[in-house]
Amino acid sequence: MNAAPAVAAPDARRDRAQRTILLFAIALVLAFGAYLRLLAANETVLAPALQGDSVQYVSVAYNLRHHGVVSIDNTWGVADPVAPKADAFRSPGFPAVLAPLLDARPDQAFLRRALLLQAALGLLTVGLGYLLARSVLPRAGAVAVAALLAISPHLVSLGTSLLTETLFATVVTAFALALVHAARRAQARWYLLAGVLLGLTALVRPTLQYLPFVLVPAIAWLAPRARWPSAGALLLGFVLCFGPWLVRNQVVTGAVSDPALMAGTLLHGSYPDMMFEGRPESLGYPYRFDPEAASLTTTAQVLGRIRANFSADPVGTLRWYLIGKPLRLHEWSFVEGADVFVNSIRHTPYLVRPEFALSHRLMYWLHIPLMGLGFAGMVLALVQGARRPADPAARGLALLGVTLAFALLVHVAGFPLARYGVPFRALTFLFAIHALVCAWRAVVRRR
Repeated sequence: MNAAPAVAAPDARRDRAQRTILLFAIALVLAFGAYLRLLAANETVLAPALQGDSVQYVSVAYNLRHHGVVSIDNTWGVADPVAPKADAFRSPGFPAVLAPLLDARPDQAFLRRALLLQAALGLLTVGLGYLLARSVLPRAGAVAVAALLAISPHLVSLGTSLLTETLFATVVTAFALALVHAARRAQARWYLLAGVLLGLTALVRPTLQYLPFVLVPAIAWLAPRARWPSAGALLLGFVLCFGPWLVRNQVVTGAVSDPALMAGTLLHGSYPDMMFEGRPESLGYPYRFDPEAASLTTTAQVLGRIRANFSADPVGTLRWYLIGKPLRLHEWSFVEGADVFVNSIRHTPYLVRPEFALSHRLMYWLHIPLMGLGFAGMVLALVQGARRPADPAARGLALLGVTLAFALLVHVAGFPLARYGVPFRALTFLFAIHALVCAWRAVVRRR
């Protein structure tokens, strides 16, 4: 009668020891992730400090703070600024985060505050990535996902530029975590929270603004209980969060979004290999070399150009859209910059500190296997969810697979800059480890 507790005691002690080791491991991962991000924020020197899209985001933040208007007009760079005309060219999420950090015009103190905030957001992404992975993977697998996120040089380097990717990665990972909890618990309030967070992602960057059209039917299909209330709760949360921005745009600009955005995205992604007529000097910016680009201002005109490309070279154009674009989206280097840096840099710890160089080299060698395993794990999760929709874990992974697949398709249709795929690294790494876990379990079963 007393044998069971004696047998169970070693298992309980072993489990406690494993949990202690893994808690220590995740603490080390978070500490090293914080170290990399704080040093990168303090030691990276851009030349100039604000470049490219960063100027527009700071301009919107300045106009929000000083004029209460969402506009990309650079009013902080002129002597006598006046309230600019409202527009909808940039989503308001990231500028709204920057605006409280602006006391007057953007200066070094503002940049320091903004970069430290982005370092904190980057570390939050690592922690959220661990919680996300822990909800669907074994503990060791979750630590592995967090470790990959912590040392990712792409995530670290993007945190040193005032671009949307760092904040977007945090909100996307938070949305994914809420979505998994909703799928596992089958509770409407979790779906409502997931919908609100999905709306926040669209306010930061519009990549996932059409995801509800795919995710709602996926939830209705995969959820065995209360499928339509669950799907409706997610849609409600999304509309409550993102809807006011669309209404504002309609009232202020006469359209729910800037029509030039869709046309520009499709046009920029229509050039094979991201070059105009194969000219190497146009790599990354082919539209700047195209004399007809300025006249292609509507979606209908751009679609006409794409149809003409298919008629002139159907095989080459199809290869670009089905193979070339996914590869570009997942390649290591940023074509608009160099290596893992989007902007021009004067100094970076990746060139002088051995721990930075070592983490960079490790992730460089792991990059192709991780991207390949991530795609395989995504497909595997979709198949498992279709076969076992009643399994909460399989259902959660399948909904994450739908999200990542949708993001991939959006960039295949649009402009596949590699930095656009970086905010989804938590999902990519999770699916890579998921593929390895499934492979290991298959080997164990056969043995």
